[in-house]
Amino acid sequence: MWSIEIPNVDDCLNEIDIALTYVDGSKKYVLDAIEKESISKIYTLYDSLKGRPHIGLAGGDISDETKKAFLEGYKEIQQNGRLAYLRSKLLLSASRCPNCGIGPANQLDHYLPKNKYNLLSIYSHNLIPSCDICNKKKSTHVALNSQEGYVHNYYDIFPTDVRFFIANTYINDDSLKVVFDIVKIADFDDDYYKILKFQIDKLDLNNRLSKEINLFLCSFSIAIEDVYNSGGKNYVAYFLERNCESFAKKLGLNDWRTALLYSLSKNNDFCDGGFIEILNTDGL
Repeated sequence: MWSIEIPNVDDCLNEIDIALTYVDGSKKYVLDAIEKESISKIYTLYDSLKGRPHIGLAGGDISDETKKAFLEGYKEIQQNGRLAYLRSKLLLSASRCPNCGIGPANQLDHYLPKNKYNLLSIYSHNLIPSCDICNKKKSTHVALNSQEGYVHNYYDIFPTDVRFFIANTYINDDSLKVVFDIVKIADFDDDYYKILKFQIDKLDLNNRLSKEINLFLCSFSIAIEDVYNSGGKNYVAYFLERNCESFAKKLGLNDWRTALLYSLSKNNDFCDGGFIEILNTDGL
């Protein structure tokens, strides 16, 4: 899980006009000045709340016809329509899904669901790059309390110099068991810590990462064996530490690959030959 750069929304009102205008320039739907001002205030409120649910974001004073027009306008992002450029711009901000770090960010997730918050359907700050699996698993979830939400990848700033996403590794019957978890650090209050734990569970990250671990470690199998034959467990630990440092520079201290390599470098059983059966079987 990591933060991504928040998109510029200086042109957000113009994007509304584009979504509500046909290619030939005729209006698909016309907003009056009062509605436009109300929608601008909703966007401002969204930013001040950092995307957290609020009744004011539903636009109680906006007509149902306008809300429907906004909802339909999102199709111009999903399809190769008038706002296709907006979709491309947002997806380019993250090559990998910022929630799982597994799949490509090829979907746009509505942080607050568009079916409930119609007027946020095409607001860039409510559109988070995501992989299709995370998008489906999150679906239309809205936090019912302060501990059952999702992090907002634009607003929530994760520390980059402290480990909080960790891997616990165990060897049992020549198979490797890995459990990823969140540790509470000084930057996290109780609610935020519980949100991160909740998200790991709801996105089923441990089960999803189990297959990725197998593929990832197999790419190291020959190198680890050569290092072990050259100098034993201490050389393996050093090799894993160096690779951990490399991944931390490229992907961050709290990427799952970095966390995994760090844990394995401290796992005496793995470094002292335990890797041999693990990397030569399908037991991961």
